[in-house]
Amino acid sequence: METPTIATTKPEAARAPRPSSSSRRNTSGGRARRSKDAEPEGTRFFLTKPGSKGIPTLDREVASENEARIEALKVGGTYLTVDEWRPVVDLSKGAPVIGREAVQTETKFSSSDRTT
Repeated sequence: METPTIATTKPEAARAPRPSSSSRRNTSGGRARRSKDAEPEGTRFFLTKPGSKGIPTLDREVASENEARIEALKVGGTYLTVDEWRPVVDLSKGAPVIGREAVQTETKFSSSDRTT
């Protein structure tokens, strides 16, 4: 009596082809990658007031998350990100679909507002 054998590897035809390393590179020769610090459109950054005791209290607005990190490190504080959205309703498919769109805000700070 023969003992059945079990295949432990997948056949090559069943594997999805992997893109070559050259197809994963951008035109400048470096690897194309999304910036991990890319800021969503409409996001605003605020330092928190000292002594907030767990209740977020907005202080000064800064231009970017990197600036918020640096300023918060300087003062030993924290920073907050705020996303403002406007609800929108799409009636084109018969049933109402509620979505959102980012609210565009004017910049409320300038480089002269910085404290050094």
